[in-house]
Order: sequence, then C-alpha cells, then structure tokens
Amino acid sequence: MISAVFIFSIMDASMKRLSMHYHPLQVSCLRSLSSLLCICLPIAYRRSWAALRVTKPMLHLFRGLLGVTMLVSFVFAVHRLSLAQPYSLFLAANPS
Repeated sequence: MISAVFIFSIMDASMKRLSMHYHPLQVSCLRSLSSLLCICLPIAYRRSWAALRVTKPMLHLFRGLLGVTMLVSFVFAVHRLSLAQPYSLFLAANPS
C-alpha cells in the first residue's frame, strides 16, 4: 500500500511537470499508454486475451469517453492548481 501511494505521488508530480510543457490530452495519453503496458504484461503471461471480449460495445465506448474526460480534467486541474487542491477535491468526491 505504501509503495502504491509512493508511485502514484511520483506519477502525479511527473504529470504536473509534464503539463507545463504539453497539452493535458497528451499527458493523459502518455499516462494511459504506460498503464496499458503494465496491464498487457499479466494478460499476455496468463494468455487470457479471450476474457477481454466486449459484449456491449456502446457502453464500453461511453465508459472510455468518460474516463478520458476525467483524466484530461484531472491533468488540467493539476496543471492550474497546486497538487494538494485537486487531490483534496478528488478524495472528497470519492465515497470510499
């Protein structure tokens, strides 16, 4: 748990530095591509590609659009505000 919090804090600090030079959509794309690599490795190791078949493509498309919108908004907020302000809003918005 401690290592996950450490890695996420490093990632968000890197997002803040990158957002000074790149558009929030580009920073979001870089973050998503690095996450995709981390996800594809265990899937390839287990050879469980068939479990990823889409049953409701429009619902997945809508979910993906919401995810991209949320991530771009977060990167934009991290760029414009101090790092503590978007985190406090993010943690206040999550009920868990």
